[in-house]
Formats: sequence, structure tokens, C-alpha cells
Amino acid sequence: LGGLVYYFQVLKDDTNSLTDGKDWQRSFAIEEPSIIETIFISKLNGLQIKLTRDGQAWRVNDKYMVNPNVMKTLMNAVTEIELQRTPIAKESKNIVKNLAANGTNVKYFDKEGNVVKAYFLGGADLEGTGTEILMEGSKQPYIVNVPYFQGVLSVRFNRPEIEWRDRAVFRLDPNNIESVSIEYPKQKSKSFRLSKEGGDFFVEQYFDLTGKGKKKVNSNKADQYLQEFDLKIAEAIENDYTGRDSILATVPFCKMELKMNNQEFKRVSFYDIKSRYASGKLKSEAAERFLCMIEPQDDFVMVQLGVFKDILRPYDYF
Repeated sequence: LGGLVYYFQVLKDDTNSLTDGKDWQRSFAIEEPSIIETIFISKLNGLQIKLTRDGQAWRVNDKYMVNPNVMKTLMNAVTEIELQRTPIAKESKNIVKNLAANGTNVKYFDKEGNVVKAYFLGGADLEGTGTEILMEGSKQPYIVNVPYFQGVLSVRFNRPEIEWRDRAVFRLDPNNIESVSIEYPKQKSKSFRLSKEGGDFFVEQYFDLTGKGKKKVNSNKADQYLQEFDLKIAEAIENDYTGRDSILATVPFCKMELKMNNQEFKRVSFYDIKSRYASGKLKSEAAERFLCMIEPQDDFVMVQLGVFKDILRPYDYF
């Protein structure tokens, strides 16, 4: 970042030419995004984001999976960004000053660690229809946009870590699920464990209240249930939730554990949230949302009952 400041100090020199006629300095789009392995995004205000390809998905800062929709929006800008116009000399100098103070440095690297492309993104131009940009190593800024997009492109890059994160509680291949256990502490008779043994499915009560043992489950019904774990998205990540410790000290609505064929597991505890009036009086005993503790990620998220109701089944469902 210190080098970024020095770079712009050099550009501010009035003796620098604002046009050199080189095509590379206005060729911003990356037509083959598959060659990109890593993307670095940084600003002088401290923002530092590292996006790394992980198979077909991406990770942010080597810690979390990236929201596929957010990444799709970013890659649309990366591949579709195009030159809108070349600003006049006076406007160019102001753009350079703006980039020096608030610019976003974006660098793209391939698998070998070579820089594929690097540029500085700024805010909206004077007309409000394009985005300021300057290729790293160039002295000539430009105005760019993406076809059919109205807005500033830099907002697609200037996201804090939490906004890059995938909000999926479950994003699983149903065929890799070995078992699902759900414990309802306040409704023990509804608790169950569904398991796959060979090509068959079996269900049993989580608490052996009746001595029924395992019973075979219709394969179509079991498959249909497991398909629900293909994708379940949280409404929000709430790791900084003020009352987190207090909520975790209460009895959860249910505890869910999934075991996978590769020995990995995921545990999710659901704590119901009941709607209240401004006076504090309950609107209804029925919960519309849950706060969930996810392990082993140690994430705290908010989910909607309407989204998760199809996996919160009772023993009698099978």
C-alpha cells in the first residue's frame, strides 16, 4: 500500500504524458477467467481481500467459501468491463487524484503466480454513467462500464470479508450423506436418526422410548428428504450478535448432526426466535426464525423457518 502511494505521487507529476497510444493500458477485460487463480483487492483504508480458486468454487482470505452469487457478479465485471470513453486532460488529473485517495487496487494472478492484469478502480465519473479506472503501470486513466449495468463497478469489489462469505448452512451432495440425526430436547418422541446402510435407508428413534428399533424407510421418501440438504441458505451471518452467549446457554429447539461418507460432519443447533410487539408481548408462540450455531465452523447465523422447515421433520414423517 505504501508503494501505491508512491506510484500515485509519480503520476501527479505534470510532466507525465496523459496519452501514449498503447492498447494494453485500456484493455481491462479478462476474456478467459479460467486462467485466474487468485484475486487481490486492497484499499488504503485497510480493506484487503484475497480470493482463491478452490476447484469450482472460491475461498475468501483462505478461510471461508465465497458466496457463488457474489462471485458471479464479480466475474461478470471482470470479463465484461469495457472502455466507455477517454477523459480530457484536466479530468484525467482529477481522476488520478481521486484514485490516489480512494482507489481500489485489483490484481489477478494465474496458477504460476504471474500477474494477469492489475488496475486501480475509482468512483463514478462526472456524468455518473461510468467508473474511473487506471491500468497499473499506465499514466492514462479511462472511464469504463459493463453493458446493461447502471452503477459504479467498484462496489462489486469493495466488500468487507463478511459480504463475500457464502451464507449456505447446507450446500451438500445428498449422495454423500451417510446419516442425519435430529434431537428435539423438548419433544423427544419426534427425535430420530436416519441412516444409509448399503443401498437401503433405516430410521430409528433418537431416544429409545418404545423399543421399536430400526425400521426400513421407503427409498424414494428418504432420497427426497436428503435432497433438501442440497442447498439451504441463511438470512444473515450473526457472529457479532450481542446476545449470542445468552442464547447458547438456553435449550435449543433442536440439534442436528450430519455425517458424510468421507467422515466429515456438520452440527447445527437451532434456537427459536419468537416475534414480539414493541411492548415485549409475544405475537405468537410459533417461531418464524431461528438463530443457529454451526460446527465445526463456529458460525452463528439467522435462518427462516420457511426455508428450513422441510428438513426439520419428526420421526413419524418416515
